[in-house]
Amino acid sequence: MREKKQIKNKKGFTLIEILVSISLFIVIIGSIVSIFIVAIRQENIILRNQIVLDQISYALEFMSRSLRMATRDSGGSCLATAGCNYETTANGIKFINALDGGDCQEFFLEDKQLKYKKSFWSEGLPLTATSSMRVTGLRFVLEGECQGDSLQPRATIFLEVENPIQGGEKIKIQTTISQRNLDY
Repeated sequence: MREKKQIKNKKGFTLIEILVSISLFIVIIGSIVSIFIVAIRQENIILRNQIVLDQISYALEFMSRSLRMATRDSGGSCLATAGCNYETTANGIKFINALDGGDCQEFFLEDKQLKYKKSFWSEGLPLTATSSMRVTGLRFVLEGECQGDSLQPRATIFLEVENPIQGGEKIKIQTTISQRNLDY
């Protein structure tokens, strides 16, 4: 009898207690791993969106710097109308850049890419990559583009970009650039 009492006094875990502990452990670890995976996926989406926004920012800054330095085309060598600073084309804008040696330049939309062209290039160079974004809309609204209107020249850029990472979500951006040199 004494041996039976000693066995009963020994403390231990039952099979049910061990199974419950393991089940709780698995549920807790599974939840932590799920949260970690979701966080990594969200971070990946945010990083890809940041790449798209960086490209848009670069393209707009590049266009803005060039358009600010536009100068009047006195002889009509670049623009259709002599005495104007800017001219809209079918899919972009054309101007003479005073900083770039008075070269005739153009920004335009082609094959869902923003492109940049100088007068001596046969083709435009892309300002955006097609793999991470598609430019679906580019429009310029000009004010004071010619000499006779007594308005300071300025160009408003309307840009619409489709983000393929977010299932085709469209980002719309608008900015206005005024010419740096006063128009007399």
